[in-house]
Amino acid sequence: MIEFNGELSNECKKSVRRKGIKVIVFACVIFILVFCIPTIIVAIVLKTWFIPIAIIIVIVIAGIGLALGFSFEIVKILRLNGLIKIDIEQGTITFSNKQDYINKHILQVKKVVDKGNWYDICFYFGYKSGTITCQKNLITKGTIEEFEKLFEGKIVRKFKTTKKAE
Repeated sequence: MIEFNGELSNECKKSVRRKGIKVIVFACVIFILVFCIPTIIVAIVLKTWFIPIAIIIVIVIAGIGLALGFSFEIVKILRLNGLIKIDIEQGTITFSNKQDYINKHILQVKKVVDKGNWYDICFYFGYKSGTITCQKNLITKGTIEEFEKLFEGKIVRKFKTTKKAE
């Protein structure tokens, strides 16, 4: 059994927020491409008074998409506040805190990104909460070596190393 328990550092929370904002912007761009551009094309082809209405519809739809995205991001940020607990046992990853409870199978893990002071466990698309963050210094049961052995072959190291002056 491996367990992470405690409150994430401000640096870790900031990274999670930044990643969440990138996801929202990406989702909005895709949303605009799929829904808004065809609306504008139809308006131009019809060459009618529909063009200004189409532009207003596009702006409203994009605004709604952004509002929904940011509301989901706010929920995710609230989930990071306070104590978190992550258990990895018998092929199951369980994340819990006051507001949320997520239970996933290890086979749903796409990759584990080593960010230096924490790991981001990334799941395949379509699963609730695409990423769970495990801060290394919050490990209370098991070891980092056991964690890395469990996810061997899926760990991607992405952190900056500082060069020592010679």
